[in-house]
Amino acid sequence: MAATQLFPEWAPDLSTIGTGIAKNVSGCVPKKDGYAPFFALLALAEPLPGRCRGSFFARRSDGSVAIFAATATRIYLLDNTDLTWTDVSQGGTAYTALVDGKHWEFVQYNDVVIAVQVNTPPQAFALSSSSEFADLGGSPPQAAHIAVVNRFIVLTGILSQPRRVQWCDLDAITTWTAGVGLADFQDLPDGGLVSKIAGGDAFGIILQDESVRSLVYAPGSAVTFQINRIATNDPLFATYSVITAGDKVFYISSQGFKVITAGGTPQSIGKERVDTTFFDDVDADALELVLGAHDPRQTRVYWSYKSKSASAGVFDKIICFDWSIGKEGRWSLLNQNGEYLSTLAAPGLTLEGLDAISANLDALGFSLDTISSAVRGSLAGFTTSHEFGFFNGDSMEAIIETAEQDGEGRFLFASEVLVLTDCADAAVSIGYRSGPRQAPQYSPEQTVDTDSRAYPLIEDRYLRARVRFPAGSSWSFAMGVQPEGSFAGTE
Repeated sequence: MAATQLFPEWAPDLSTIGTGIAKNVSGCVPKKDGYAPFFALLALAEPLPGRCRGSFFARRSDGSVAIFAATATRIYLLDNTDLTWTDVSQGGTAYTALVDGKHWEFVQYNDVVIAVQVNTPPQAFALSSSSEFADLGGSPPQAAHIAVVNRFIVLTGILSQPRRVQWCDLDAITTWTAGVGLADFQDLPDGGLVSKIAGGDAFGIILQDESVRSLVYAPGSAVTFQINRIATNDPLFATYSVITAGDKVFYISSQGFKVITAGGTPQSIGKERVDTTFFDDVDADALELVLGAHDPRQTRVYWSYKSKSASAGVFDKIICFDWSIGKEGRWSLLNQNGEYLSTLAAPGLTLEGLDAISANLDALGFSLDTISSAVRGSLAGFTTSHEFGFFNGDSMEAIIETAEQDGEGRFLFASEVLVLTDCADAAVSIGYRSGPRQAPQYSPEQTVDTDSRAYPLIEDRYLRARVRFPAGSSWSFAMGVQPEGSFAGTE
């Protein structure tokens, strides 16, 4: 038992005997040599007046960032100087409230930010000149969903036309009359209602109740877009689970977690790994809290969700997938509360701006490193108190288990465990059981000594090591363990 046991992939859908997987990996993110810490959500700005129901960041032509957030009835713009929210709703008045379980959606097209929700006409905000939103010109339809596909604005979830996909003219976001230029629409005769649209430069993805279709710009042909069915009987499970990351679109269908790469068809990424665990745990009555987001700095995507045991109105878990590790990618689980998850960029601040926030920089609740002037998106969220922030607080408590070791009829004795990590506070316990029908029990934790070793002295037929990294501890990697022990005999 002296060989190195690298921390394996997290695949809680599988049994632990002979599969080489970990049943428990939480509070950390996968990396090629094991796992790395994940950091708690740290509030950056003052709270919104109500629960966040959509957020977005846009890039101004001068390189600065504009951060928008919405409640059920209003849209706000973050003041990059004092980190307060300014109401930029049309006319300074409330919009007709969102449908329950729905959110605002935003896109940027050149200098214009467009926001949609089905109960109001699409709203436009010119970054260079607007002080509040106004109706987007050209009388586009009221719609719940929006995306930029190539050089078109595309709308779905259209009021009174739920099977319709509609787009503006090429490079003309205020031209919506069908037949004028390339502006047009398509009513999809089968596949159910159109649930969501995901966009990209090369292609779009239309997600319906029962079908998935691709949307590809076809210049020079008789139609603006070629619309092709690429999957059937594969309904979207959670509307806001859709993530566009480079040439990939990730989403959660009723069959599980999936990905579509440009030109391809939906491929499962969670089958017999995390799908069953997720569906058993998620609150199906709170799917508006299943929110997908991409961290552009990494090859990772994240989905928040409310478990069945969580409080109403907030998510309590985030599931992470890194698609770059190995052939199939790797997963982990994060125990984090919040009300909204998205991709945002930190506002740039000057020292004068910081003075407006606090005369004493030490009193700030965040690091100056979090407000670089660089326009670089990262994973962000809103706390249960409606506060916007990034995941750059203290390290979260992390727990990582090894694969279970099977004595194949003989008893195993673990006398010593070397943990391959740079965490000085790592605590080790051994999970042990005598048969496959038993739940494992765990030995008392031992904090590793100065040589990163613990001495559990545990004997049983099935053994697994569990390493806990306390919240706030300093570490950068966790590769695995090197156990010392022997066979203890037979029964």
